[in-house]
Amino acid sequence: MNKEIAGTILGFVFLAIGALLGTLVAVLIRAWALVWMWDWFAEPFGIMSLTFWHAAGLSLLVAFLTYELNSYDGDEPGKEATIGLVKSIFFSLSTVGIGFIYQLLM
Repeated sequence: MNKEIAGTILGFVFLAIGALLGTLVAVLIRAWALVWMWDWFAEPFGIMSLTFWHAAGLSLLVAFLTYELNSYDGDEPGKEATIGLVKSIFFSLSTVGIGFIYQLLM
């Protein structure tokens, strides 16, 4: 096998593993954020609490139902995935921060 082809295959394998691990981290952070937001804003209305794993499942369901396929014409497809992952994590953390401030004012 040509070294160039082997390097390309190895690069795709590492990209796939990185994408899976990054997605797992994003789902776990979104679930953590959802549990806090649920505790702050849904439980006061008498709605039962949400476990971490139910929040993770709900987060995946919402992501699945609202997924938007975007075309990418750039030279680095991994760069777009990385930017999307960072945005997802930042959004979850900033949402918890804003929610925390908001619930203090309630």
